[in-house]
Amino acid sequence: MAQKPQEKQRMFDIGPEEMWTPFLEEVNDLMIEEKQARHEADAIKTSEICVRIVSHPKSDILETQPNIKVG
Repeated sequence: MAQKPQEKQRMFDIGPEEMWTPFLEEVNDLMIEEKQARHEADAIKTSEICVRIVSHPKSDILETQPNIKVG
């Protein structure tokens, strides 16, 4: 019997009227990578990933969409 694929972890919540976009998926993937790097105690990789997150051309999304809760 085939197993149902596991849903990807969501690193932040969005409001009920918001929808997941390719940009949010990309940031979520980067946050998952960053979490893994922290778990591995790789400070250099962690900082590189964080720079990629905050330097993304659309990184002002958290200011323009206040319903997104990071946690």
